[in-house]
Amino acid sequence: MDGPIVVASNRGPITFERSETGERRQRRGIGGLVTAVTGALRDRDGIWLANAISDEDRAAAAEGHAIDAGSAHARLEVRLIDVPTDIYRAYYDDFSNRVLWFVHHYLWDPPRTPTFGERESEAWDAYQEVNHRFAEAAAEATPDGGVTLIQDYHLALVPQMLRKLRPDVAVGLFWHIPFAQPDYLGLLADEWVSGLLDGMLGAGILGFQTERWVRNFLACTRQIAGLRARDRVLPLEGRSVRVNTYPIGVNPEHLVEIAAEPAVKRARASLSEWLGDRKLVLRVDRTELSKNILRGLRAFELVLERRPELRGRIVHLALLQPSRRSVPEYEEYITECVDAAALSPPDRSAAGPWDWLRESSRRAASRRWRSR
Repeated sequence: MDGPIVVASNRGPITFERSETGERRQRRGIGGLVTAVTGALRDRDGIWLANAISDEDRAAAAEGHAIDAGSAHARLEVRLIDVPTDIYRAYYDDFSNRVLWFVHHYLWDPPRTPTFGERESEAWDAYQEVNHRFAEAAAEATPDGGVTLIQDYHLALVPQMLRKLRPDVAVGLFWHIPFAQPDYLGLLADEWVSGLLDGMLGAGILGFQTERWVRNFLACTRQIAGLRARDRVLPLEGRSVRVNTYPIGVNPEHLVEIAAEPAVKRARASLSEWLGDRKLVLRVDRTELSKNILRGLRAFELVLERRPELRGRIVHLALLQPSRRSVPEYEEYITECVDAAALSPPDRSAAGPWDWLRESSRRAASRRWRSR
């Protein structure tokens, strides 16, 4: 195939911020999706479509020119889509995160939740609008007979929308999170379920991380849409959809490279000094409801209760990256985790090296991206 591969995702490989001197600067986007897809595009030219999320992103998008985020290996052009703030919040916070993330991670208490009303109905409308904007942008960006790779649950409707706009384009959708079983997916409004499945089935290839998630998706298409797969191929009118696992791995060379950086060596020394002769129980997570952080803290407390001789000999360091602070359930969860750890705002010497570790890692990542 000639021409660049087009990638579409909620977050892009870069974001913009304002420096202390008032200059706009570019830094690497966060998240596992960005890391994985950037690695996959290492040797291929690409066009990456993403939402303008920060104020500086929006300012960059308003200028209307292509943003170069390439490397010595290949050219990567980033195009930011500026969605009005109220629509973006409804699409991202209210539907993508409070509905889709919750249903696919089994985070509800079905006897009590969820309950849906006008706010969720408006969020579904916003979700459709943002997906339509991405479909139009992809239709414009993809070369004749080209390939567009849609990423994750934020853009589940794009494959079908894009197929209707550009039937010549090969469309793939990779679903980075779990996929719920039919009974649990059925907690959603019928319109949403049918819309999501129809949107996803617009792709020619559907990828998931695990076998279980593939089985769950095929069970949903069978029980809800009445489609039966043969050898993981779903027959549709005039075409077919292949469904399979394509698990994302890690790049060990990249990890070795990072481990050798001076910032990491300083972090290691700081951690060793703080730890002393104690044993370390370490976890690194986003403050995400599905990460089992709260129960992990309580489990550590139970260990110390049952094994009092370990007190003072082991320490649990939980490096928690705040996530989705605008979603009320996440703010409540962060508070519960802090309360469970019995932490008050400490000074650096008492708390250990995590503030320094986080800031050093962020600076190192920014330096690596700007040097590309």
